[in-house]
Amino acid sequence: MSKRPLYYIDYSNYVKKRSNTILKSRGEILEADSRLDVEIECDIDNIDKEIFQKHYYCEDCLTLSNNDDLNSNNDESIEIEEISDNLVSCDCNKDKYFIEISLMRQLELLYQRPGFYNKLRQRDHTRPHDVFEDITDGSIYKDLKNDGGILSNENNISFMWCTDGVRIFKSSKFSIWGFFLVILELPYEDRYKLENMLLVLLWFGDNKPMPNLFLEPLRHPLRQVYKGIDFFVKDLDSVLNIRGIIICGTADLPAKSLFLEMNQHNGRFGCTTCVQDGLTVERRRTYPYIENLILRAENDVEKCAAEALECGNPVCGVKGPAMLSKICHKFITSAAIYVLHAVFEGVAKKLGELWFDKKYKDHDFNISSLIEVVDFKLCNIKPPMYVNRRPRPIKTHWSYYKGSELKCWFFYYSLPVLEGILDQKYIDHFMKIVIGVYILCQSKITNHMVDLAEELIEEFSRQFEDLYEAQHMTSQKKQKMESYFVSYNENQTVSIGLVDHYIRVTNCMCQKLCECRGKNYACVKKITTVTPFSVNISGVELKYMHKSVEVCNDITLVKLKYLKDV
Repeated sequence: MSKRPLYYIDYSNYVKKRSNTILKSRGEILEADSRLDVEIECDIDNIDKEIFQKHYYCEDCLTLSNNDDLNSNNDESIEIEEISDNLVSCDCNKDKYFIEISLMRQLELLYQRPGFYNKLRQRDHTRPHDVFEDITDGSIYKDLKNDGGILSNENNISFMWCTDGVRIFKSSKFSIWGFFLVILELPYEDRYKLENMLLVLLWFGDNKPMPNLFLEPLRHPLRQVYKGIDFFVKDLDSVLNIRGIIICGTADLPAKSLFLEMNQHNGRFGCTTCVQDGLTVERRRTYPYIENLILRAENDVEKCAAEALECGNPVCGVKGPAMLSKICHKFITSAAIYVLHAVFEGVAKKLGELWFDKKYKDHDFNISSLIEVVDFKLCNIKPPMYVNRRPRPIKTHWSYYKGSELKCWFFYYSLPVLEGILDQKYIDHFMKIVIGVYILCQSKITNHMVDLAEELIEEFSRQFEDLYEAQHMTSQKKQKMESYFVSYNENQTVSIGLVDHYIRVTNCMCQKLCECRGKNYACVKKITTVTPFSVNISGVELKYMHKSVEVCNDITLVKLKYLKDV
């Protein structure tokens, strides 16, 4: 049976030039059932072979094989009674496996790199208390830094978890999932470089990861890091005791609900941040606007998980205990919302469908009869050179718009293009979310800016059902204190949820957390040598996009210019 290269995983840059590690994967096409049998071969020069460890598992009973390392460390690992009961050994034939890449060894190599420790020390302590510029300015980080918390010692570090999957071929279900840890004390410009991100787990196969099984090998090393590990620090030329803790994480909505052991966003209680059942309108799950929502808390979610485990059915959308609850600090509060899916591919995409699709031509908000005028104005915009994609006609290309194109449309093109074409009440309504999100995406924001953004976004959510229709309020994001109103489900239908959840994330972790999933996805693709994810545009001022649009840094002027009756 002939073999051919299926994909390559280039790991050499990950630990920079300290290893020449290359994971070479070859797949066999089995003529009998056309399934992929993947064989992993590791060629390791400067790094010990124990950095990679295979974990065999049974796909039927969801158990790991006998593993001396895991079994010997149970006494020191985090208590997780309910989950551990489902991860005992069995006698089944375990021919599938995933890969663990040693967290300890990767940290050891990072601290041996010249200049790495000095970068960790470059934290800015001079910012005013009411300015949000990075995750370290959020309340979660500050709580762990004050009153003798683990981060009060400047030698200690914190991590953010992130995960995503990449399909190797469009015609195959086979995919690769990476589980990353990002060191938050690094400067923002270095934080998401491939050589600084810790790839600790790698899953591959026809099915999505089984999260509790997948994360089980991380329990012991994370427990060790939390207690403290001695590392040789090249910059100090001495040994230093380092402690670390996972304080937050991010993923797209399907992956987030998967790893949190909750219902998907298009099901009952499909929001991972608030407790709302939702309604079924025209076969879609909708989340009407509610002024006062009940937010999920870690204790409540764990109680629901215990009840779900006992009765065998989800309780308030919680399917059972999640391993993340044992390895991540405040795993519910610190789960970020991703701006690309929530806003650009969510709100912007759905509103574009309502405005330009002929199936809504009988509604006041639909302007499909004027789409040629819209395309003429749009295609005559000349964006700066650093904008990767020029505007494409909406009539023929709207369904093919990429995330970066939708971002440019949302922030820069939509308002000047729609002016004089779309009814003014719909433009005024749309302005509120554009300005609210624009404020939250600035590199520096204050409490005053957050309050203004919350006011605008919540007003947008409140008015949406009156201006459009209830069935379009279908989304996973019906959550009250985080301000990310919409997202999209598998059918590209969007619901304009409550919209306050992003505000909560901003206060807890700062808005940059919501940008990281795209970088995580890019890292997965780089590792598997798939085409890299396009870099999001940031810092582009509206005045460069259209002469009639001008953005002022003064939020009051922005409010007076765009919002006549807010």
